[in-house]
Amino acid sequence: MSVPLSICLTLSDRTLLTYGEFEGNRNNAGYKLARNLLGTSNLLTRNRIAYHPEPRQLFDRYCDIAVHLHLNQLRRIQFGTVRIKQQPLPVGILALSL
Repeated sequence: MSVPLSICLTLSDRTLLTYGEFEGNRNNAGYKLARNLLGTSNLLTRNRIAYHPEPRQLFDRYCDIAVHLHLNQLRRIQFGTVRIKQQPLPVGILALSL
């Protein structure tokens, strides 16, 4: 029998694994998560407590969520840019820009 590694982590680490982190703090959060995953797995191993999955699998999950969030942000920006380009300018603003 083995223990899920995620339940041995802090609440903030479990939140990162579930929701990821937005750009701006992603690298710091990923570093903290990696450190805690490795430290927790080392502690469990030293105490001969079986756990699953491997720390790398959980970290990869975090990275996948981070990439997904980043792509969604890019899609929103691209969508907004397309909408702005498609909206005609009022005549008065068009005359000012010429």
